[in-house]
Amino acid sequence: MAQGPKPIDYAVSQGRGAASSASIPMHNGKFEIELIRAIADNERCSRCGECIDACPFYALSIPENDLIVDEIACRGCGACAATCKSKSITLRYFRDIAFESYIDALLAPIEE
Repeated sequence: MAQGPKPIDYAVSQGRGAASSASIPMHNGKFEIELIRAIADNERCSRCGECIDACPFYALSIPENDLIVDEIACRGCGACAATCKSKSITLRYFRDIAFESYIDALLAPIEE
């Protein structure tokens, strides 16, 4: 149902395939994944504090004049990166160029 309505046999087949794919990395009993989190560039940071005010998870702080991201508290929402005027905060694995082509395709004129 995640892709849309489908017959039960297709849903069961896809569910088994997904479970099989998930079991491959879990077979070792340990799996590490790097989550989407904010990354601070202290060389570019102006220390204005707007990112701290924008973060709904209180994951940013500026102790000793360095912007620090608490990776446990950060949820990768991007609110801090969106408000950062100096563009010193980025999200790990998020690249604007990846979405530019997607947006261009969505806004492309429909040819009839």
